[in-house]
Amino acid sequence: KSRFIAMPNILLDERAVPELLQHEVTPDRLAREALMILENEEYAQSMRAKLHLIRSMLGTPGVLARTADFLLREVELLSAVSHAKAL
Repeated sequence: KSRFIAMPNILLDERAVPELLQHEVTPDRLAREALMILENEEYAQSMRAKLHLIRSMLGTPGVLARTADFLLREVELLSAVSHAKAL
């Protein structure tokens, strides 16, 4: 079980982005979080760096299609081997 709910935080297992739950989502709180990003360059840069790290963790674009192609090739290979053994 993760202590986070936001996907970036779950992937990094640390607070990379703010998490506001139900009663915490107020105009004042949203404004404070937005201002923190806009006015605190160090905070904003840290958040950007963590988000870039996630991008590198997930791989290049098209990873899902490449994974699906790989799995299909493996299934076809296993099917061919199984068929050859049956002969």
